[in-house]
Amino acid sequence: MQFNILRIALALIILGHAAPAMAQRALIIQDLDPWGGGSLQTELGIQGVPFDIVGTGQVIGVDPTLYTMVFIMECQSDALYAEWNSALPTFEPWVNNGGFLSLKACHVSCGGLGTVMPLPPGPAPVGQTDFVSTGLVTDPAHDLMLGVPMNPTGGSLAHNSYISTNDPVDNVLIENLTGDPVYFERPYGQGLVVMGGLTQSYGYANNQDAGTVLINEVTVGLRYDGCGAVDTDLDGIGDACDICINDPDDDIDGDGLCADVDPCPLGDNFLDTDLDGV
Repeated sequence: MQFNILRIALALIILGHAAPAMAQRALIIQDLDPWGGGSLQTELGIQGVPFDIVGTGQVIGVDPTLYTMVFIMECQSDALYAEWNSALPTFEPWVNNGGFLSLKACHVSCGGLGTVMPLPPGPAPVGQTDFVSTGLVTDPAHDLMLGVPMNPTGGSLAHNSYISTNDPVDNVLIENLTGDPVYFERPYGQGLVVMGGLTQSYGYANNQDAGTVLINEVTVGLRYDGCGAVDTDLDGIGDACDICINDPDDDIDGDGLCADVDPCPLGDNFLDTDLDGV
């Protein structure tokens, strides 16, 4: 009898947890590979992340919940960026619920016409064409800046900067030498948006500082497993998916009460009517 009770309790523990985080998978949105190097695909492969690629005419139909990270690539056509902007309302809830979104918004003088800028969830940044050769890292302790020197350089570090990111929650990580944002992060619900005019794919292919940022994006993106990067109770379930964010035992018996407040944590009733503790 005691053995069966333990088996039942174990099954209820499994059922009482929210659905586990989905397996890591990335989506790359591009028509043409920036500078033809396959840089992001290479790095995703190195870090063990499978991926799919979609282009113009396919973005609107994407189900973002199939992915844990999404990358909009540099140097794409205005048509692709316009389609992304139309699809953005579909992706906003996904980011809010724990997705990782990277907008590689270098969109001039590398194949893109630069008329349309891919937009993030939240207020739209105000961009400008700006060929940056040397930048300034403003938050060197940030994981996205790991291995990036205080004054990152490159053949062209960036093709765009911003007059304003337009949201006070944004954390600017790289500026140009006149103080304009070049690369920033935006917390959005349980998820994260990173955006900038860096020539990441070119930098990766040519061992320049912008390529280091690409590597760091994949590393940071792996923390966002569809449930966000925050796990308050350290139970392995991100807060966006956790039904009991402050209780690592969650809802053991599946009765809708977290174990730390459930008077009968091993019984599916709300009250211990016979006062036997279950």
